[in-house]
Amino acid sequence: MPLRANLLPTYIFYHLCRRSQPEARARKLLAGLGFSETMMNTETKKLSGGWRMRVSLVCALFAEPDLLLLDEPTNHLDLEAVIWLTNYLDTQFKGTLLVVSHDRAFLNRVITDVVHFYRGALTVYRGNVDSFETVQDDNIKKLKRQHEVQEKNRAHMQKYIDEHAKPHENGVKASRQRKSRMKKMERLGVLAASEGKGKVKISYGDDISEVEEYKEDAPVVISMPDPGPLDHEIVQLDRVSFSYVNKETNQRNDLFDDVDFSIDIKTKCAILGRNGCGKSTLIKLLVSKLTPEKGDVRINTRAKVEYLAQHQLEQLDPFSTPFETMLERYPGDNTIAHRQVLRNYLANFGLGGETLPNQKVHTMSGGQKCRLCLAAAMFRKPHLLILDEPTNHLDSESCDALIESLKNFKGAFLVVSHDEHLITSCCNSLFVVCDKKIENLRLAGKQGFDQYRKDIIAGRR
Repeated sequence: MPLRANLLPTYIFYHLCRRSQPEARARKLLAGLGFSETMMNTETKKLSGGWRMRVSLVCALFAEPDLLLLDEPTNHLDLEAVIWLTNYLDTQFKGTLLVVSHDRAFLNRVITDVVHFYRGALTVYRGNVDSFETVQDDNIKKLKRQHEVQEKNRAHMQKYIDEHAKPHENGVKASRQRKSRMKKMERLGVLAASEGKGKVKISYGDDISEVEEYKEDAPVVISMPDPGPLDHEIVQLDRVSFSYVNKETNQRNDLFDDVDFSIDIKTKCAILGRNGCGKSTLIKLLVSKLTPEKGDVRINTRAKVEYLAQHQLEQLDPFSTPFETMLERYPGDNTIAHRQVLRNYLANFGLGGETLPNQKVHTMSGGQKCRLCLAAAMFRKPHLLILDEPTNHLDSESCDALIESLKNFKGAFLVVSHDEHLITSCCNSLFVVCDKKIENLRLAGKQGFDQYRKDIIAGRR
């Protein structure tokens, strides 16, 4: 929906729906998606692209449409806004929702059916993503069993035909049976030397359509290198304080006050908190892109730290290739041996073979670009990997591959993400940035996250 740049977000909705107390309702929806009172009264042209996307989303919700189409709606939201949107769609939206998303937890809570698009065909399944995968797995197993029985019977029929190829040596009865089987195979469109096209028999009874061999897509694999052991903390914040000064208003914005925080080689944590609370500032302090006003940030001199920013994909050269990208960043001695090392390494991130390493970046999918950025970051074998919204451009298969790789990663990682499935699957600790502090939730995994979600919905956070 096009937005008029000179209008305030709260006034945009007056053009969508005439009803009692429209401003109060507009403000409630905007607040749910993270807008402060100041932002609600700011011209949309002064908002960032992500916040303008939120205005468009609230416009759609405000109109209460009979049919709501959403394409990756959670990509532009922080975790708290995702929780709010999920709860709104689940409990308040009365229309029909058609959504494309890679966010498994979001989908599991808001959908009633899955439309699976596979090899040019659409198949509808009742239930959420988890039930769809269960049914699909059962169907695949069934198809594989049917195909196995089909091929066994096909081989049995062919063997009989071959063994009785000389009718004058096998008698009249055997000749008749051989011709009968040949007619059956011919009637099904399958000749003796066929490759299994047409129709076959599962048994010698009724004819059925041929069960084609199920061909699984090549799995997405991400294999992160082992950084090796490391003693002591990787990064440590000791009584750190930090603030920004707004250049326009000259107002001071205190983000952290006397904060302690540390990461060691066993840390696998998620950083939670509303937009503007200081998550990005915390990351910049950890990687020494910002200097604290008070306190110390100590980084282990033996530790290697890599930071994969949210907009890293946009910094890739669109006319380069994955192999050229890696070679430019890690030229080594530029020998044939080093080039082969890079090619073999790219295969660990699903970018192997003859085509993908030499494919132009601008022709690659978002998931492939993300895996390229991850490959470039991991080549140094970092002890700490910091990821900012890593699943934004991934499909569900790549998300699952990333989760598995993080679970098996021997180093430490810190992730800022709105993806509940990622957070609950591989993080052993949850921290919330709020009230100028970093709070350890103590409870990790699904139990800790469920409590955090309840607090968000109840307005306790």
